[in-house]
Amino acid sequence: MKINLSLIVWILALSMMVFTVSAQETADKRISVLDSRNAYFKQEYVLACNQELIKLDYLASTEDEAAQQEITVEKTLGYQLTLNQQGEGYLQLAITKWNEKLIMFHNKDIKLEIPGGDVTGSLIENQHCFGQDKWITHFNTHEWGSYTLKLTGKPNQNVELSIIKEIAR
Repeated sequence: MKINLSLIVWILALSMMVFTVSAQETADKRISVLDSRNAYFKQEYVLACNQELIKLDYLASTEDEAAQQEITVEKTLGYQLTLNQQGEGYLQLAITKWNEKLIMFHNKDIKLEIPGGDVTGSLIENQHCFGQDKWITHFNTHEWGSYTLKLTGKPNQNVELSIIKEIAR
């Protein structure tokens, strides 16, 4: 059996072109979704860019501690805070409405979790905040009540966090 080397090279080159086009299409779709999301949530994202940050002198190190300093989410909030020596911190959020949607603007290198809430978007670059190296994460809470926000990052890391309520459309 004789192998045609030029045919093999041609097939390999063609498959690389298909792979490259496919990867570019995926990247283009991601950019398109990012652009659309930034256009749709422009009002909230601009609020996040300009949110005044209050220095929070103490951030709870456990869920139990967080329950003692509940924060009511009725308006936009912004905090500068420091994670503990394990790289964690907790905020207890009092949600006053059913099906509340929250937009959180935060350092890129931290992870946010809200048990009982759903992440409806993450790793979103805010295209309205030039020079701010931060991500947007969207959360949906289904019921009114208390939700504990867990922040995870590096030990003793300084964090900036803005919480914006999604505007009903």
